[in-house]
Amino acid sequence: MRCRIGDNEYDFDFRMTVAEAIFLQEKAFCTVLEFGPALQKADARALAVLMYMLKKRNKEVVKWDDILKMDVFSLQMLPDPEQADAGDDVEDEVAESAGDPT
Repeated sequence: MRCRIGDNEYDFDFRMTVAEAIFLQEKAFCTVLEFGPALQKADARALAVLMYMLKKRNKEVVKWDDILKMDVFSLQMLPDPEQADAGDDVEDEVAESAGDPT
């Protein structure tokens, strides 16, 4: 999953250490398996944990309290380039099959 916070872009593959999984449970009140669905529902605690993990993994100096003060809409989920490319192929196939019917 590709994300942007402000001007910085990050990748998140949903792999996490045991320490990160415990942090997730403590802060977002969800398990590793519940994390993805919580993000899809735009659960504020899950979004905050994601923002924290993205910044920490990028070796940025960040405190949990700093994340809680951030604008939640500064986090943007970006389209997956691989899925976008696959969508282009489908559109091309549809365009080709929609040629002149005569």
